[in-house]
Amino acid sequence: MKSKLCESSLIAEMYATINPDMVADMVAAGTGCSAEQDAHDQESQDAPDESEMHMAKADLHKLAEYSVKLSELLDSVEALEGWTASKITKAADYISSVYHWLDYEQNGKMEVDGTDCMPPAISVHPAEDNS
Repeated sequence: MKSKLCESSLIAEMYATINPDMVADMVAAGTGCSAEQDAHDQESQDAPDESEMHMAKADLHKLAEYSVKLSELLDSVEALEGWTASKITKAADYISSVYHWLDYEQNGKMEVDGTDCMPPAISVHPAEDNS
């Protein structure tokens, strides 16, 4: 809740030039926050959360289970409505993005079409002209 109060304080600062009376009311109501609280809120958002890992694994198991069931259901369906195909595509893209990001973070390499590769080297020096 304190984090929301800090956000309110920041919004109040932005509106200070437009409506100073509103800002005075917010300050009187105690919606401000200290720099220490704001820093603590930022650290809390950046810190790894063990419950996130548990939730992610549970969601992946659920995704695997429903993927198999859905694949079997699609065998008996002639066509999909556009929105349903779009949801499947989006889910596949999201999972792929997380996998490739995490794989790169852990291994420092990318996988393109099933082949491991290193990201291209980028030169920070201009090419020398030998002519």
